[in-house]
Parts: sequence; C-alpha cells; structure tokens
Amino acid sequence: MKFIFMVTLLLLVACHAIAQWNPNGATTGNIYYNGGNVGIGESSPSSPLHIKSNINRTLRLDFIGLSEGNSYTWQSFSANSVEQWRIIGKENDNASLEFYNKSGVSRLSLLQNGNIGIGVSQPGAKLEVNGNINVGSPNSVVLGYGATLSFLGASLNGDPLWISRYNNSANKSELRLNLGDDFGQQEDMFTIGTHHWNGGEWKPHFSVHASGKVGIGTTNPDAKLAVKGTIHAEEVKVDLQVPGPDYVFEPTYQLPSLTKIENYIKANKHLPEVPSAKEMETNGINLSEMNMLLLKKVEELTLHLIRIEKENELQRKEINELKRREEE
Repeated sequence: MKFIFMVTLLLLVACHAIAQWNPNGATTGNIYYNGGNVGIGESSPSSPLHIKSNINRTLRLDFIGLSEGNSYTWQSFSANSVEQWRIIGKENDNASLEFYNKSGVSRLSLLQNGNIGIGVSQPGAKLEVNGNINVGSPNSVVLGYGATLSFLGASLNGDPLWISRYNNSANKSELRLNLGDDFGQQEDMFTIGTHHWNGGEWKPHFSVHASGKVGIGTTNPDAKLAVKGTIHAEEVKVDLQVPGPDYVFEPTYQLPSLTKIENYIKANKHLPEVPSAKEMETNGINLSEMNMLLLKKVEELTLHLIRIEKENELQRKEINELKRREEE
C-alpha cells in the first residue's frame, strides 16, 4: 500500500511540476515550461507562448536583409496600460507594414510617414486607394471646412477640378465647384446628363462653362443662357436695353404716312424697321428690342387711327351740314 501511495505521489508531482531553463552562465532563468505551454517571464503560462515583461518592449523581432543590410524591428510595448504596436526601420526611414495576397500583390500598405495605401504599395497621400470605395447606408463621407474633393486630370489635361465649401459670413455659405484655371475657357464645363444603361452613351442635359455661360439642352451656349427647346414660365421679366418708344408721342416726331408705309410693304414684304422672316429665322430675335419695336408700331398705328377718326368726324359734320342745307 505504501508503495502504491509513493508511486501515485511521484506521478502527481511530475504532472504539476514546472520546468525552468537557465541561459548559459545564469543561475536563474525566466523561461518556463508547464503543461505544453511556454512562458517567458511568466511561470504559469496560459497559452502556447505567454510573454510577460515589466519593461516597455514586450516582443521584439529583428529582420536583417542580407543583400541590403537593412534591419527592421517589429515590437509591442505597453504605455499607460494601453497596448500599442510599432514597426520601425533600423537602418533607414523606409520601413513599411504591408499585407500581400497569395500571389504576392500588395493589398494594404502603411508607410513610415503615416501614408496608407489600399491596392497601392507606395501611397503618396494619407490615404490612397486604387479601386472603388463603398460607403454603406446610412453612413456618410464628411469633409472638414476648407477641405476639397479634387479630381485629377490625365494625359495633356491637368486642369484642376474640385468641390469645396466656402463660408462668406454667418448663415451664408457656398458650395464651390471649380471647372479649371481659365475664366474664358469655353471647353471646361460641368454637365448633368444621363448615362444610358445600354451601351453607356452619355447625353448631357445641363452645362455650366468656365466662361460663365450656361446651356440647357446644349453644350455650346452662345450667350449667358442658351436653351435648346421650349421654356414654360408663369412670368418673364426682361430688363430693357433700349429706350421705350414714348418719343412717338412727342410733337416733333415725324410720323410716317400710311402711303409711305404701303409703298415700303409692297417693295419689301414686311414693315419698316421690322426684320424679315428670313432674318428672324437665321438670327433669332432680341425679345427686348422686338417688344419695344412692336410697341412703337402700335403707338404709330394709334396715332394714325386718332388722325383718321378726327378726319371722319370732320367729314360727318360737313355731310350733316350739307344735308341740313338741302332740307332748307
């Protein structure tokens, strides 16, 4: 019975014993083996490799490139109970943390200067992405005040295109869209249109040009606002660029005779001063000028009607006087 008890006791001690390794020349060591777990600085390791240190550097791995002679360190340290990770270049400042796929293509890069690249191994900005970015609903992309959303050019056209917010004063702000770097450049434009699902044809509907011209239904406006199509409005107000024709009622105005007007119409097939149908089809009409011209013709016609009415009234009086004499 005593033999069985002693054997059992020895087995229990063997199962719970902790192996400790001493480095060469040391009297005490800090590497422990316990139940299949290895501890460094930890006598009761709770994982296959358990490292514990009372100094900042917990784990340090040095990799030395034999061909280039560059040494890099990957280390973890604890500061104020906050775990942090670092990757540091030892020989130069070109250290980077990169993740590759199985084909050896870089998918994520973090450079020493803080630049991050997704699909880019050498990002030139704080975040450079080669590919699409998808922001899930209901999240947003927020830019701070003064920031711009820029669109880089390509080939021979590097003109800057960007969108930015600008505050003029309290409760007064702008969303600025920059179209280029030349005020008079007609070809630089902002367009709104439709991208057809079949074939990808682009059909512009609205365009704003760097020259300040706006086109609706056209990308080649010849005025501040050019509309190819009809306009439906409840009211249109036009500032006059020509004087109103009230001068027609001045005593010094030379009212053209109806005979003179008749002769002009027979020769030209349109009223004096009024453009011909062919001219209007070719050049269009100036709405302000045409309205004032038509008003002038109405005023001239009114003066002719007043004159004719006076003549008719005088003739009626003369006829009535002749009738009265005949009756006597």
